[in-house]
Amino acid sequence: SDNNVQVSGDDATDDLVKLRKTRAGMWMVPLSVLLSALSLNTVFIILRREDTVFRRAIWLSVLKPIALFYISSKGRDALEAVYRVVRIVIGVLCVELFLILSFAAVACQIYSDFPGFEDLSSAFLSLFKLSTTVVNPSIWMPVYESTTSSAFFFILFVVTSVFYIHSLVLSVVFQTYMQAMSEIRDRTRSDREDALRLAFLTMQKYGDWESQSLKLVHVRVLGQALALLRPHYGPMKINALLQIVEPDSDGYIDYKTFRMKVPKALRTSLMSTRPTTIFSLALELLAFAVAVSNLVYVIMVSSSFKAHWWNSVMMPVGSLIALLGIIELILRCDFLKIFGVASPTRLDGTFDGLAAFAGALSLYGILRYVLH
Repeated sequence: SDNNVQVSGDDATDDLVKLRKTRAGMWMVPLSVLLSALSLNTVFIILRREDTVFRRAIWLSVLKPIALFYISSKGRDALEAVYRVVRIVIGVLCVELFLILSFAAVACQIYSDFPGFEDLSSAFLSLFKLSTTVVNPSIWMPVYESTTSSAFFFILFVVTSVFYIHSLVLSVVFQTYMQAMSEIRDRTRSDREDALRLAFLTMQKYGDWESQSLKLVHVRVLGQALALLRPHYGPMKINALLQIVEPDSDGYIDYKTFRMKVPKALRTSLMSTRPTTIFSLALELLAFAVAVSNLVYVIMVSSSFKAHWWNSVMMPVGSLIALLGIIELILRCDFLKIFGVASPTRLDGTFDGLAAFAGALSLYGILRYVLH
């Protein structure tokens, strides 16, 4: 019956809501680690009295990228590709080190009378420096001045290590990274297809009897899913997304249409249009003027600029900028609904709260300056 279908649909919506809340709760772990690292870093820097404490504080910075790799799927894909590259490159670097060790064993036997080749360890270190071309040819010039034939040995080593091994390392890094990214893209595409297929089957399951028998998804169920994925969208925006998916509005969607149109609807960002008035334009100009003047004022105050006229007008100008900022915030929020128009800018609780706190602090400073 319709009542049973409605109950099942509500149960599915509740399950999806719980799933979204669970996934949202998982954000707390990496963000908590990030904030803890930043807090400890700040505390150690403030309380440091020795260089050892400062070095410990610097090491805490390795925890900062955790939130980035957790939140960004592209960051995780790049990290996985780098991990695959590192495993291959380590093997190639071991081959290069073994090659240097082999040449070092020969060099310490033939040129042990020359500095830098007295024993195996010093010969290995000298040839490693030579492989970086930093000390080429200064490190083997004393040997060459004594024995001209030594040029064949060192030239062979430079050609083998620099031109062959280093080129091999670069080619392996590039090839492995491109192969890893290709595999990751294929896996991501496959996961996207699986997700769409599972979503279609789930919505079909919680639809009516006709949609289950015809293997279709009802538009009403899709609208509930879109409202869950876009909780800040109103009914008009949800209907606009449904028009993208099913413009004919016959009530049912097959998998082919679902697979092609739903990702497009999810990538679409809808914005509400607000009527432009003289008041809103004036308020935007006021906000822009306050922001620019505040930036210039802070730069001049924090710099080493000194002038007699600036010292006399610095406090009045700062007071005027602070008062204009408070007036702009009051007009934009329109707490008393005096103007009866919608806010011309998107309100944000965090930034507007910080602006209110900064305005109150500036007003307190102005009052103290005037009273004293």
